[in-house]
Amino acid sequence: MAMMLKVVTDLLSRESNRNTRSTTTTWYDDDDNAPAPTLLLEGESEQTSYMGFYQLLIDDNNQPQYQHDRPVYKHLRTDLYIYYWAKTGRWFVGPNFREDIYWLHVKDSSILPQKITGAWKNVHNTRTVVDLTKARAPWRGLDADISPETVTQEECIRRLQEDNTRLRTELGKANLRLYRNIYTNPAGAMSQRLLHGKGVIFNNIHFDNTSWHRKGAEGDSEKMKCALESLGLQVVVHENKTGGEIKNIMKQEALIDHTNDGCFVCVIMSHGEHGMVCGTDETYVDIKNGLVKHLSGSACPSLAGKPKVFIIQACQGDKEQSGSLSNSDATPSCTNNLRAFISDEADVFLGLATAPGCVAQRDENEGAPYINKIVEVLGREGQEQDLVTMMTMVNDEMNEKSKNVSSSFSTLRKKLFFVMPQNV
Repeated sequence: MAMMLKVVTDLLSRESNRNTRSTTTTWYDDDDNAPAPTLLLEGESEQTSYMGFYQLLIDDNNQPQYQHDRPVYKHLRTDLYIYYWAKTGRWFVGPNFREDIYWLHVKDSSILPQKITGAWKNVHNTRTVVDLTKARAPWRGLDADISPETVTQEECIRRLQEDNTRLRTELGKANLRLYRNIYTNPAGAMSQRLLHGKGVIFNNIHFDNTSWHRKGAEGDSEKMKCALESLGLQVVVHENKTGGEIKNIMKQEALIDHTNDGCFVCVIMSHGEHGMVCGTDETYVDIKNGLVKHLSGSACPSLAGKPKVFIIQACQGDKEQSGSLSNSDATPSCTNNLRAFISDEADVFLGLATAPGCVAQRDENEGAPYINKIVEVLGREGQEQDLVTMMTMVNDEMNEKSKNVSSSFSTLRKKLFFVMPQNV
């Protein structure tokens, strides 16, 4: 009786089966020294259920499973394996690849089963032969009774093709749902991974009142600029601006055509009070009406429906959080009005370095912990995670390190990825 192994490429090597695990890793490459992803055992035998397709077995780390330094394969429809047994120098077809119980064998020491040249033989002995005439039909996901003799190789391929078409359709629908639930580049998420957009950074370090100088904040501008540019934003930095200058710059941004921008990010680092940030001349800019409102859909139509992100490193009161540093970005007075932050505009995210009513910390040597943590998380997670997830990480890691918390307010309607997810 003649039997042979064939390496099955393209169709079965790259498609998953409902009851087997598969992954696109290095061993899918056309490499003579890599395990074949799928094998076809052909031949004539009294036990024809031994014949058919075998797929490379994958471990919990998505790597090929090995037995005695040889890859292990599992039959697509039955609990049979192709594996090597070092003690006898044979490849087996059997029900347990960790035991030398087998029904077919071949004397061949090849490292890879696709390179076996020996002849497979039946084993007739006193061991109990399990009834394999009833097999699962994985392409249907049913416990259907299928006689292996009636399912030809052509029929198996046809059914797998149908299942693959269905799986591709389901994947396409899932991607479409994801596509609709994220903010996308005006040019289309399919055409480029970066969302792209405009970034504006204000960093007030030196004030008319010299006692207000923000020591340690000198390097925060460049750190944040590099972080935003790494995510595809075009960034402009403004340092030491009065309250009036900040307002005017934001008004000018509203007049710019942002049609090709997928988002707008504004970072302000200064002193502040509840709901306000301070210019170098000690005049205040209302966060809601002096910043956010200038980029509303009515004031800036080219940003309508697009995410506007505001990151504020400034105190929002004079209360101390636990774990405080010696320096803060507080000014003498504050009010306690939560409405100061809540925008009536959709697509706005506001991140604050502290909780409402509390001071924001700054280190004279390392700069603002909030800015440092944002830069760290953007660099670590920015290629994969959405903004809200990353800002939650910022809050958690700040709290773990210093017992201080940041806060945020959002009217975002979708998830904001600066880098599009890989499967979109």
